[in-house]
Amino acid sequence: MAAKAAGEMVKAGSETAKVGRDVRKAEQMAIVEAAKETPGFKQAAEIRGRKLAVKEQWGLAIMKPISKILGVQQEYFQTEFAKDFGAVIEDIPEENLQTPKAIIAGPVVEGLGYSLDEPELKQLYLELLARASDDRVADSAHPSFVEVIRQLTSEEARLLPPLLAVRAGWMTGMVEFRAEFDNMQGHQTLLRHVIDLRDDDGAISLHAQLDTFVDNWSRLGLVDVSYDRHLSAPDSYAWVDDRPEKALAQSAVKSLREGAEWSRLAARGITTVTLDVNKGVLGATAFGHQFATSVGMGSGTP
Repeated sequence: MAAKAAGEMVKAGSETAKVGRDVRKAEQMAIVEAAKETPGFKQAAEIRGRKLAVKEQWGLAIMKPISKILGVQQEYFQTEFAKDFGAVIEDIPEENLQTPKAIIAGPVVEGLGYSLDEPELKQLYLELLARASDDRVADSAHPSFVEVIRQLTSEEARLLPPLLAVRAGWMTGMVEFRAEFDNMQGHQTLLRHVIDLRDDDGAISLHAQLDTFVDNWSRLGLVDVSYDRHLSAPDSYAWVDDRPEKALAQSAVKSLREGAEWSRLAARGITTVTLDVNKGVLGATAFGHQFATSVGMGSGTP
């Protein structure tokens, strides 16, 4: 019951954080709209537009053989695809463009058909297709990456970049909050896989399904998760005290000390319940790092 209550409180906090992100995004869009009226912006947009038009035609030429074979999502291919694909191959020299292997292009085009209303996932597919179309790096576009994208949500696609696109061997601190019982009665896990996630402006970000996401990333081979080791650098876990999840866990522990819950625990011989922070680490695997590179997640730090 305590864990359920904590989970519901995390969900409520996540919804509040989302409202804050939406407000900040609206403010940023307003600034961009105002900048569009300046002469410099208009000139830059015109130059980039001409460049993109050329790449759109290249993109159609490259994918035409594949599209004929697949025969899927013809409406999208005939209308929006040229613009979308042209943008992601914009910086690839024309002499390096090639028709991607069908083992990549086929599943990608199919995946695109199911993600047209999911911009984050759609972008991952397009970036992977662009990499497969660049003869300099095409071999690093592994066919399994298509299946990885297929098993991600849009929210996961937003959270993964700073966790995967980091230097090899880099680990990020992660904790779980537990209710610790005395008299050798063990513990009860309240909140799992808590990471110090932040928005672009540095504000604390809450995600109700984060524990499920981390389990999914581990299952897909993108990350390694361990509570058998932890970071030793000073202040590696200083962020824990600022996380709202800690307050939620404290409330959950308090509820265990009251009413029917406490009666049940006392009947087992438990006299004390305390909050325990179990430290662990999360790090990108070699597979996860290569996936991030191949789908255009770039680099960053959590």
